Amino acid sequence: MTSLIARLMGLGAKTIFTGAVLLSVTACSVRPEVVNYEKDARKTGLKEYSEGNYASAAGSFKAAARSEPRDYKAYYWMGASYQAMKSYEQAITSYKSALDVMPLSNDGRRDTETRYKIFDGLAFAIANSPTRHVELDQYEQKNKANATAEGYFVLAKVYRWSQDPDSSIENYNRAILLDPNNDLMTREYGLYLAELGQTAKAESTLRRAYSLNSHDQEVALALRRLGVVPGPGVKEQRELAQPLLPRGPLPDLGPQTSNPSASSKAQPAGARTAPSGAPTNPQVLDAGTRDQ
Repeated sequence: MTSLIARLMGLGAKTIFTGAVLLSVTACSVRPEVVNYEKDARKTGLKEYSEGNYASAAGSFKAAARSEPRDYKAYYWMGASYQAMKSYEQAITSYKSALDVMPLSNDGRRDTETRYKIFDGLAFAIANSPTRHVELDQYEQKNKANATAEGYFVLAKVYRWSQDPDSSIENYNRAILLDPNNDLMTREYGLYLAELGQTAKAESTLRRAYSLNSHDQEVALALRRLGVVPGPGVKEQRELAQPLLPRGPLPDLGPQTSNPSASSKAQPAGARTAPSGAPTNPQVLDAGTRDQ
């Protein structure tokens, strides 16, 4: 009896060990399958979106996001699909999810282009949503509690889509004050001012945008329409190439002598002797020495 129990216990331990190994192997093999499924689902969704099958595309992007919650592009395209179907509230939720998960990956933190596309989609969805005033109020309160350039930038775009240029300009100004070196925000604001016909403000803002990114052809074209020729003259003075000259007073380059008696012999009769320690060449005396 004792030996039978021992054999059964050994068999149980062996079974448990074997099950644990199988479970471990299975867990290790799941991740690549999940990644492949996520990529396949997003690829399918992009194909469906390009064909105008937005409902199926939204489902595919949702599946991709479910399998990889950090896939911000899946959330972005899900929002774009809902927006195409005019399901603006679902689009808003998807765009917000995309912004929330972007900081969770290196690609998301670096992908400025997609981030600004998300801003565009989010602003358009809010402006056209039946709950627009609720969403605007939430954004306003959020920015009052924690003002950010991006928050004001989204508000500016919402008001722009809502045909409220005064509120849009106010929020563009706030955004640029918080992030004055943001070339994307500055260029959009300048182009919008030009579109509104506010040429004076547009010119100064576009000049600033050009100084931040002189390769922006759209900004250069807008400046030409305003009669400004793009080039180094558009840039601010501190951004132009400076000559390689030392700053401050020029050094004393006059002839020097190591023998005081020799220099005194060389002076003509009746000449004044410079104070001890003063430069020997009067042509390069600084202003302070001349006053003495």
